[in-house]
Amino acid sequence: MVQQTQSSVLACDVSIVLPCLDEALSLPHCIANARQTLAEISRRYGLTGEIVVADNGSRDGSQSLAQQLGARVVVLEHELADAVRARDAELERRRQLE
Repeated sequence: MVQQTQSSVLACDVSIVLPCLDEALSLPHCIANARQTLAEISRRYGLTGEIVVADNGSRDGSQSLAQQLGARVVVLEHELADAVRARDAELERRRQLE
């Protein structure tokens, strides 16, 4: 189950989705880059866009920071977040074996 922290979702052409778990230090840079990318997409193609932060249960203020920086925040429920963490851990384990 997914919980959105903003009540209305506007229609747009492009969504940049940033997975997040305690990323308060990197969010400003990531969101700024995403914003620049959306501006370029708008300039070149006339498409509208949004930045979505898919939060996996951050405890460092990432959710409120992302909102302050203009991103839409979607909070993933713990069961889904646990599955994402397990997948990421397995991918990292496989990378280390290569």
